[in-house]
Amino acid sequence: MELLSYKDYKWLVIVQRVDTGERFDISRIVHEMTYSTEWMTGAPGTLELLVVMAPWDDSLAFLTKAHIGAHDKHGHLVQFSIDGEGVFYGYITDVQLDKAPLMTVTARDQIFYLKSKDILYTENMTASDIFTDVCNRKAHLVHRVQSAAGAILEPHDYKADSTMFNMIKYAIDWANVLEGTQYMIRDEFGVLVFTELGRLHTGIRLGDGEYAIDYQYQSSIEGETYNHIKFYRANEEIGMYDTWVAQDSGTMARWGELGLIVEADKNLTDAEIMGEAQRFLGFYNAPLETLSVSALGRLGVYAGNGISLDIGRIELAGNFWVTNAKHTFKDCYHAMDLELYYWAGG
Repeated sequence: MELLSYKDYKWLVIVQRVDTGERFDISRIVHEMTYSTEWMTGAPGTLELLVVMAPWDDSLAFLTKAHIGAHDKHGHLVQFSIDGEGVFYGYITDVQLDKAPLMTVTARDQIFYLKSKDILYTENMTASDIFTDVCNRKAHLVHRVQSAAGAILEPHDYKADSTMFNMIKYAIDWANVLEGTQYMIRDEFGVLVFTELGRLHTGIRLGDGEYAIDYQYQSSIEGETYNHIKFYRANEEIGMYDTWVAQDSGTMARWGELGLIVEADKNLTDAEIMGEAQRFLGFYNAPLETLSVSALGRLGVYAGNGISLDIGRIELAGNFWVTNAKHTFKDCYHAMDLELYYWAGG
């Protein structure tokens, strides 16, 4: 097993002032760092730095002095890289000071800005088109489409209480079902990327004696597992509803009926609606298999990435995708805590 120690990294943490452009290398005074990412929750990638401040060093006064009522602490750029590989690129949102010569600085990536709300009507657009449209509404967002979606989505009116992230997620959720794939967005070192999970497998393997320190596996049908899909649409002529049902009698016999009801678009034909119901069934008719792993740290394992797992004791082997990742860098080690889920499509 390859040994990875924090002391072997050539790592760099840069703070760049948003107002003057001045750059400060704070690598030597960072005592501990955590970098956390989540898969399609709307939570931005977050880097938290615990900084030890020397009393005689006043170069970061714009962060270390309270300056009550001032606006000089936030929006500054933070870049974190290891051995020349970019890990995090984001902006300071929180600064915490206390009596000890310590400062906690929290920076977040571009997903932070998608919490803004807007209004939007979409028609004849794919999920990646909607992603591009939403990002263009924020002039400072750097973005690109790595894997374009193919399905043209039904028209949708996003009301004023919709966040920009939820607009994108709604479109992605529909595209995933219609295309049988798993699209996602994430920030990749300062670029907001629309991509697909199948492109993000790392080739990294975790298992017995290979990086994994501890693990917890769970298989569940309690959440979004459905084996009886009903589409409905109002029939104004008879004052009732027309319905279309796709179901799996095999899993219904084992688990009972787990039903999902969906309103059909008024412009679809009967055959098109039945096709959508079958695609929903194919997408949701499976247990959700998840795994939590504590392991030695590996760079490049963030929310959305795939890894191979092989844990012999419970005969678990396959490709799992990271939904949450927390990397901790402290003293002479790099550790990571991962939450993963199994997706057969990968």
